[in-house]
Amino acid sequence: GRSLLDTPPARPRELVGQLAALLSALHAVSLDDATQVVGPDPYPLTDALDDARTSFDGVRHALDPRQVEVVAAFLRQPPPAEGTTTCLVHNDLGAEHILVAADGHTVTGVIDWSDAALADPARDIARLLRDLGPETAFEVLDRLPYGPEPGIRDRAVFLARCLLLEDLAYGLEHDARYSAAALAHL
Repeated sequence: GRSLLDTPPARPRELVGQLAALLSALHAVSLDDATQVVGPDPYPLTDALDDARTSFDGVRHALDPRQVEVVAAFLRQPPPAEGTTTCLVHNDLGAEHILVAADGHTVTGVIDWSDAALADPARDIARLLRDLGPETAFEVLDRLPYGPEPGIRDRAVFLARCLLLEDLAYGLEHDARYSAAALAHL
């Protein structure tokens, strides 16, 4: 397969069923089983905000004045409340790690499980939100079996915004594909 980073889908919502099935299975792994291979990854939302502020300092020059204003306003807000659900998450389920067939809409694999951890499921939704947009990400979320955990959408949106700044910084320094995608999704 080819990475969604290199071949963004024309109709990302066609991926919803496949991504929902993946996350349903992943997030349903028992904590007892998951702890045999991964550990917890505590990363408070306050730390994510601090990291986003640091990223912003390094990317501000790449943004137009309106973008700077919007991002600065976001960074002045407090993070949402922490989640209460912990499950097995990929923890880096961005477009670069989702492989698709030549048709661009059949998921053939998910790579780079090195960040997998026990954490808030909003982390997986956040990367889908950042890379595939709100319609796709929230439709995936709505299909997950654990129900509407309080605040998960707010945390996913918050994390997606933080992650977008991180990707922009990474892209400007290392790989223009990431900065191009981040600017397109900003």
